[in-house]
Amino acid sequence: MDAYTQLGRFYEKLSEISGLPKVLLMNSGAEAVETAIKAIRKWAYKVKGVLENQAEIIVCSSNGRTISLISFSTEEQYQDGFGLLTSGFKVIPFGDAEALCVVLHFLLVSLRFGKCA
Repeated sequence: MDAYTQLGRFYEKLSEISGLPKVLLMNSGAEAVETAIKAIRKWAYKVKGVLENQAEIIVCSSNGRTISLISFSTEEQYQDGFGLLTSGFKVIPFGDAEALCVVLHFLLVSLRFGKCA
């Protein structure tokens, strides 16, 4: 059997495991990142109750090709000439473990005291 004859069964199993009625398989790269951003924002708003347009996604540096991906780049050259950029990202400079610890600490404190959904 090849992959195509198994695809329907795979979709059914994935739907069963996820508890969702639809399955969307994506390519890698920018399209995968964009889909992940959309999925996590939808989950934050619909499942976790984050106030609309308040979700922040913690990201590290990127030099991607889409507006969303270049929006969280820490390299000015990748953003130059492409504004308005996409908001809603908490950018952690690549390799800056201390900055990541600060953001995660703030997030954990906020969760503990009920300031985040």
